[in-house]
Amino acid sequence: MYKPLIFIFLVVIAPGTTDAMFYFQTDVLDFQPDTFALINVLSSVASIVGVWLYRVCFRSCQLWKYLICVTVAYSFI
Repeated sequence: MYKPLIFIFLVVIAPGTTDAMFYFQTDVLDFQPDTFALINVLSSVASIVGVWLYRVCFRSCQLWKYLICVTVAYSFI
């Protein structure tokens, strides 16, 4: 049981991309706190809409087709 606990501990303490992005957004792009709040709200709304779309529209779709379409759409965006 100690091996999964060590893995989870290492994943939690490892630095992620959020630290670098926070520095870039605050120092380079000069985002204000209200901009961060708007980004967090939009991210939460997009997550909820994504879950709803999957449950309503994409539940019967095969997973590999769904992943290919999302990857192609994301590459254009």
